[in-house]
Amino acid sequence: LKDTKGQESKFQDLVKQSQYKIQQIKQEIYYLQQNGVSVEDAIKYGNLAALAVGFRRAFLLAELVVESGLGRNVGKCNRAGDPPSKSYRVIMKPSRDIQPFLRITSQLGLDPETTAVSCPQTNGWGGAMGPAQFIPSTWLGYTDQVTQIVGRIANPWNIQDAFTASALKLARGGATAKTPAAEISASKAYYSGNPNCSTAACRSYANAVQRVAAELQQNL
Repeated sequence: LKDTKGQESKFQDLVKQSQYKIQQIKQEIYYLQQNGVSVEDAIKYGNLAALAVGFRRAFLLAELVVESGLGRNVGKCNRAGDPPSKSYRVIMKPSRDIQPFLRITSQLGLDPETTAVSCPQTNGWGGAMGPAQFIPSTWLGYTDQVTQIVGRIANPWNIQDAFTASALKLARGGATAKTPAAEISASKAYYSGNPNCSTAACRSYANAVQRVAAELQQNL
């Protein structure tokens, strides 16, 4: 009312703009919503995690939207009732992720036979966990630090823990510099483990994060 000086038409215009921006954010965080993460929680924990490590909140949210979305089939393997072909024993890289997965589920009191993880993509391995899509072996590299921050055993399926781990990983990749080049390198490292990755898939992934971040930045 202060901004519009009591003019009803201007007030209604501002209300419409706010509703439009809220709807835009909901559309941009659609893939997280599909995996049980509300827009409100995504923004809340995205803000907290990004501020804690010192980089753009829109960049963190964009990274998670792209990582958990774009047809990645999050959490649709190893569920109760799934065929043996979708078991963690089949979809995970045996030498890398099975033992870490068993360790993680044991620590959290979860049944490894029915704890959902992501299915393989194309010719790769599956097993990525939760909103941040960490594979088990990678998650173990962040467990202690996340546990210290959140004050409990880190859980990759918990939104706060997942967002915290993502923020830490992106910070290690150089996102704290807050430049487009630094964020692109951090996205490439998140995607492939190599900040200098030059494959078409790697470039497409990093560019997609930047596009979503730009959209979110306007509305946030």
